[in-house]
Amino acid sequence: MYGNCVVCGLQANGIHYGRRTCEGCKSFFKRAVQTHAAAHLVCKKNGKCVVISGQRSYCRRCRWDKCVGAGLQENAVRQGIMAGRAGRPRRKPQQPP
Repeated sequence: MYGNCVVCGLQANGIHYGRRTCEGCKSFFKRAVQTHAAAHLVCKKNGKCVVISGQRSYCRRCRWDKCVGAGLQENAVRQGIMAGRAGRPRRKPQQPP
């Protein structure tokens, strides 16, 4: 329905942070933004790693670069007290027809 993840190529499960991503890449991007980890990530192969579904966790720096290059938006990640469900209304239970 959503096509492939713009970062690793797996089946995307929705639009997250402005682009089609799988659950793994969505979570990786969110954690990296919330913990400010991107500033400390280093690539051992000078940015030449291949980020595909089976190897996406081998190099976090190259995965981060691919997320940013694909257009995932850092400002769309909730931070602080707004992280998680905070700030979103609760779903109302569906009424039987």
